[in-house]
Amino acid sequence: MQSSFIANEKPDSFITHTASKIEDAGTLRNIIKYPGGLILSYKKQNLGILALPSTETGGNPVVNMTFDSGFKVTDVNGFVKFSGDLLKESKVTFSISTNNLVVESLDLKQTVTNLSMSKDITVDGFNGLQDVTIGNLDIANHSAIIIKAQMKNPSNIGIDMGTVNFTLTAITSHLTEETGLIGPLVANSLIMHPKSTNEITFVLSPTNFPNLFQLISCGGKILIKGVSVKPSTGADVLWLSIPIQNYRVIKPFSPLLPHSVNALLQAFPAEMIESSHVCSNETSKPTGTAPNEPKKTDAPKAKESSAPKAKESTAPKAKESNAPKAKESDAPKVKKTEAPKESKEPKES
Repeated sequence: MQSSFIANEKPDSFITHTASKIEDAGTLRNIIKYPGGLILSYKKQNLGILALPSTETGGNPVVNMTFDSGFKVTDVNGFVKFSGDLLKESKVTFSISTNNLVVESLDLKQTVTNLSMSKDITVDGFNGLQDVTIGNLDIANHSAIIIKAQMKNPSNIGIDMGTVNFTLTAITSHLTEETGLIGPLVANSLIMHPKSTNEITFVLSPTNFPNLFQLISCGGKILIKGVSVKPSTGADVLWLSIPIQNYRVIKPFSPLLPHSVNALLQAFPAEMIESSHVCSNETSKPTGTAPNEPKKTDAPKAKESSAPKAKESTAPKAKESNAPKAKESDAPKVKKTEAPKESKEPKES
């Protein structure tokens, strides 16, 4: 199997679009039929039946096929385990088999029935979907934040997930996995194409603004945890919802630039962040400003209170009180009080 894409998920069925090939098909023209479908088994446990269309070989030893087929889940609990391993493992091996294969030879004009076939197939798993890149944050309205992201799918299996619910947690110098919950994170119309980097739009609805502003102002790490899946069919699909609950990814998060922090501060009420901490390793009192503002105002205040004030209170004041005042009190006053004025009066008399 080269690739497969899963869609139209229901509690006990789904549709796959598969690209595959048959090797060593021989040189004769044949039509291969699968009347009872192929049984898919995992770890010696039958999980369901894959219905396949007929395949025609045209004398080429390698036959490439692209087809749509339906899968019927016969063991839901077993399929939950199988899809869970697909999500977390880098490689998964399952088998397909049948005892009712039919080959109709167009060249020999003969048909052979009840043939047995069994084959192990190894696919690349999703490997935990750990390759996630967080992009820009935009304010959708006064209750939600849009987060652009990319998620690389290393598997040759893709899937239309529908709506996937997560939680977002901040891990910083003040917040832990237990205390840093920010709020629910939702990815609508999430599609994971096989062997590709997929664009994802998350919608964050914060319920803890202090934790949010601690993260965007100071940076740290983010923890994304899976909660549930609601496919486009609207059905409750256990073999999707249960495995996603074990999904978790931790990624570093750099603090936002000041103008981005200010934009978020203006979009959300200030009272929502009153208990946020400043960006330091020391516990501080709650503050109503952005957590990274104290860092930016400490250094400038120190410069204004030291260098500038020292120059104004020492050099300038000393010059004004010494040199200028000494000249005014000595030379001018002495000239006004000397004898020239007194000596003129006796001469006149």
